[in-house]
Amino acid sequence: MMKTVAAVCILAAGLAVIVLMTSQNSLAGRDWITYWASGRQLLSHQNPYDQAALAALDRSAGAGNGKVAIIRYPPSGLLFELLLAQFGPRTAGVLWILALIGALVISIRLLRQMMDQTGDRNHLLGYLFPPVLCCLMAGQIGILLLLSFTLFLYLHERHPWIAGAVLSFCLSKPHLMALPLTVLVVWSLGRKRFQILAGGALTLLACGLIPLYFDPQIWSHYLAGFRGEHIENEFIPVLSCVFRVLVHREWQMLQFVPVLCGIAWALAYYWRRRDSWEWLRDGSFLMAVGVLVAPYAWITDEALALPAVLFGLYALPRTGRSVIPYAVLALAGLGETLFAIPPGTGLYLWTAPAWVAWCVYAEWPVRVRERAPAAAS
Repeated sequence: MMKTVAAVCILAAGLAVIVLMTSQNSLAGRDWITYWASGRQLLSHQNPYDQAALAALDRSAGAGNGKVAIIRYPPSGLLFELLLAQFGPRTAGVLWILALIGALVISIRLLRQMMDQTGDRNHLLGYLFPPVLCCLMAGQIGILLLLSFTLFLYLHERHPWIAGAVLSFCLSKPHLMALPLTVLVVWSLGRKRFQILAGGALTLLACGLIPLYFDPQIWSHYLAGFRGEHIENEFIPVLSCVFRVLVHREWQMLQFVPVLCGIAWALAYYWRRRDSWEWLRDGSFLMAVGVLVAPYAWITDEALALPAVLFGLYALPRTGRSVIPYAVLALAGLGETLFAIPPGTGLYLWTAPAWVAWCVYAEWPVRVRERAPAAAS
């Protein structure tokens, strides 16, 4: 009886979210409406990075008259936008939110299965992970990137070609993938297993050619639109932006120093564990650190840290650590999310470091015990 009541409550909450996210009064500020507008532009063989045209399409859908940010993805990441553009704005919004909810459920179920914790209930905390709730509220693509990364973790041993293909969708935001992608290349070279890289390269090539059919000048349009956004003048709540501001605000290249240091650390991290490397454990942690040192990222991008966070939660019985620190961090993040604090404020500077710190705290005793025999030998 209780399970039935809980299922009905979850269904009602899901329907309420869909109605809220797709009502005309709340379209402004939802990322999915800009995805839909970009797809419409591309489907009409027009520039999908034209801010004025996107604003006009947003207004026609009832999204208000505010400034519209262009899609910052490279052309190879516009496949989802093309699919959304096949429908009207309201239908596209409903389908998009349903896709995000479905992607989240599938991701958590697969992670739970891979971590062999089907009898545990810690996975329910994943549905309350603040970054994924931010993605749902904004209609942001971060949850689909989470599904892409989760499918890679699930398939990389048995179906490497497919694993590479699904991982390529994470390159919609390549700046988040610097650390895991670098280690993946080194790992593939060391083991002479190139199927993942080949599958990813072929899929990326196909995804890059499809938009070219609709807009042969799409790459020049992308570069012009990206420069026109003047992202260097925008405050982004990430450590790399703070580093640039503290050292020299005008030197934009300083924002890439943390990710370069992160790549060096990732290679050393992999090399020490190369004989016992596990993508589920080590690769998930690498992804969380990659988001932390990215040149720019928002709270919604931190959905990619969910595998590492869940791994830490499932490690608690083995490490004897308490769940209270995570509960405190998650409640603080949920408070900011539910009070609709804008993602571009400095109040989110703490979240990415917090998830990495949680992973270190939760797994540290196990890692110490693993290193002890190796050091003795």
